[in-house]
Amino acid sequence: DYPNRVKRLFFENAFREVLLEFVVCRLPKNEMPDSPDEFETEQIKSVPGILMERFDSPPSIPELARELSMSATKLKQGFKKIFGKPIYACHRDACLERAAAMLLDTNMHAFEIAAKVGYSGNGNFANAFKKRYGVSPIQYRQQGGLSGV
Repeated sequence: DYPNRVKRLFFENAFREVLLEFVVCRLPKNEMPDSPDEFETEQIKSVPGILMERFDSPPSIPELARELSMSATKLKQGFKKIFGKPIYACHRDACLERAAAMLLDTNMHAFEIAAKVGYSGNGNFANAFKKRYGVSPIQYRQQGGLSGV
């Protein structure tokens, strides 16, 4: 059974996905020029899963596009329309969410967690983490996460 804070992170993420799906389904097609077709949309929706399977060495956009049988331009534009942000911004957020869970649920050092979630340096990780959560990784762990999240 998962600890409560991991469950909370999971449900928050699931809620965001459902909300995003609701918003995307409600947008009229004529307001989305050059929208991906149904096949392309399904392919694009698989990108976050692909990136998280290989989060420590994510494929490049041209590699992803080839794997999904679409152009890199269509992939980038479609992803941004569906998810509201660029591919690697979404990937970075997912890596930081994984790092936040690891800070709370393991005794690993921040530099070990940084390496596990794909950051080459502890400084880059600490800066990105603080920008996303408003506190350093160490403060986040000491506070037991963010209250009200």
